Amino acid sequence: MNDTFRYTLIPVILGANLKARKWSDRFLRRYRVRSVVMSDTFHPAMLFPFSLRFCHLRKNNGYTDFILSDLIRFSQEHPDKLLVLIGATPHYSAMIRENSALLESYYILSDPELSFLNREGLATP
Repeated sequence: MNDTFRYTLIPVILGANLKARKWSDRFLRRYRVRSVVMSDTFHPAMLFPFSLRFCHLRKNNGYTDFILSDLIRFSQEHPDKLLVLIGATPHYSAMIRENSALLESYYILSDPELSFLNREGLATP
């Protein structure tokens, strides 16, 4: 397997839940990369995982500006990386879709089913 993704890819998963944990585990198995899970809440599925790094988002109280600024700051901290943005909850998926024009300049935006990864052999959870 080509190690290109191992050194360049950072999956950024919004939402701390079991689905996010499954995605991070699959990215680790398939591409040997650790994911970054960002959320303003914590879920027990985030305890002791090797496959992910958890980052707290600022409490947004329904305002997406805080989330967007955190995402842009993260992308600017990793200018040489290939960042894939994934929404693990319906709320975050909708926020990504609504702000896709802004986020596309910083991230590769995934569709809810991550179909772009299916060709690479990573089945959906």
